[in-house]
Amino acid sequence: MKLTRRDLILIGACVAAAPAGAAFYTFYIDRPDWQVHALVETLNDPTAAAEIGAAYLSTRAAPTAAPFLARLEEKLTSRGLTPGADITTRRAHFAELIREDFMRNATVDIEGWSLSQTEADLSALAAFQLGANPVN
Repeated sequence: MKLTRRDLILIGACVAAAPAGAAFYTFYIDRPDWQVHALVETLNDPTAAAEIGAAYLSTRAAPTAAPFLARLEEKLTSRGLTPGADITTRRAHFAELIREDFMRNATVDIEGWSLSQTEADLSALAAFQLGANPVN
């Protein structure tokens, strides 16, 4: 079988598109309920959160968003919050979760700042979504 130039271009395009397909699967298809983008859009400033998340991730060996997403999913679903909840409702629940984290001393030190575990997890998701993850 002889490969033409056109065949090579098509093969190259498919290989180049594979990482995008894997990212789509990881963030959307593999996680049909709570999706990374839906949680990140809850943040007032996702870009700033991504910078904090990158600093947090630089101290962790987390190649994917899965552990951060799982922790947030568990907290939100235990409160009866559904993925379809509007942004105002999600923000109210996150504010409560952050207060509870501080009351339980569930905090993370990031470059001299003390953040709740919930804030750190949201920031990590922002870093993954916006490409600020230093691990990748």
